Amino acid sequence: MQQIPTEFIFLISFIMGSITYYIAKKRERKAYLWFWYGFFFGLLGVLFIYFLPSKKKKKEPQIPLPDPVPNKIWYYLSEDMIQSGPISTPALKQAQKDGTVTATTYVWNPDLEDWKQLGTIQNELNNPLEELLPKTTS
Repeated sequence: MQQIPTEFIFLISFIMGSITYYIAKKRERKAYLWFWYGFFFGLLGVLFIYFLPSKKKKKEPQIPLPDPVPNKIWYYLSEDMIQSGPISTPALKQAQKDGTVTATTYVWNPDLEDWKQLGTIQNELNNPLEELLPKTTS
């Protein structure tokens, strides 16, 4: 019976170690350690690392959050029914604080179908995220 040369065994062990190193590196495992597993255990080391799950963390899809205070363009009607604007949402809130617009002042922006009194859409101005985020049930 013919004996297998030591150099050939060493070469095969080196190849198996290299294969396990490559697979381990792709799966974010300790590649140098896995090289030695493949070197000493051969095909068993390769199969073991191949069927191990990857350490890569799966990224959860990011849901983009809307701007907390959407900067919409607003128009409003004065008491004399004169249209003013465009003004931004923060400017509309400031005008309300200053008394330029009141709860009975009619306002409009491109998202509204018709002019509405500011008092009826006050929640949208104060809590803009409430309507945009999905409702959760308890």
